[in-house]
Amino acid sequence: MAKIGSYSYPTLSPAKAIEIIEILEKVFDGKPSNKDAFAQKIGHTNTNSGAYVQKMIDMRRYGLLDRGLVTSALAKKIVYPNSAEEREDALSEMILKVTLFNKLSEKLGDEAPDKDFHIILQEVLKIDRKEATEKALEISKVYMRVLPYIRKQRAGEVDDEEEIDQEDQSTPGKPPKTGKIPKVPENMILLKSGEMNIQVPLNDTNIDTLIKFLKTMKKETGTSETEGTQ
Repeated sequence: MAKIGSYSYPTLSPAKAIEIIEILEKVFDGKPSNKDAFAQKIGHTNTNSGAYVQKMIDMRRYGLLDRGLVTSALAKKIVYPNSAEEREDALSEMILKVTLFNKLSEKLGDEAPDKDFHIILQEVLKIDRKEATEKALEISKVYMRVLPYIRKQRAGEVDDEEEIDQEDQSTPGKPPKTGKIPKVPENMILLKSGEMNIQVPLNDTNIDTLIKFLKTMKKETGTSETEGTQ
């Protein structure tokens, strides 16, 4: 179970959660009679797969499932919205149902995590320095996935499928100042990939976490056949 302090959070990306809920609604009418068939449709052998079980837990954290495999009213608003505005509001509600994301958004606004993110985690989540430092990179990655939806909820200007271009930002989460990427201090690590822009202290813990993170990225960019073997 993914957790920091007393806060559990989904590791399933919002985009994947939306894809799954659309399959559940459009292919299985919101309540599959054959659960193994549904599991196979989203890339698993059957409902006993550990990865499948975790996905369903995360779907509930997003508020997309009621008991069992029944789609929630929120899920129906996302799949069959009465308007584009209703869908946008539902997507934002989906993200903010996760207490961790809600608390971080209250602190960060529409800004991305920066090099002091571990300090923010200590302050907001009331956790110790060790856990905050060890989990900062992992939580940054997860939070950057949901940030476009939070920004949209606050400003109404980011489409739910639009990537945030931070390639020319001199400060994470701030408007672009120049087209140049700033020089990274020797005691820091900078990771930039798509909408992610993470800067953390250079130490053994963060290097090990970064290696795990890159391996996860490699799996996520692989084929569906790879996922189906989980």
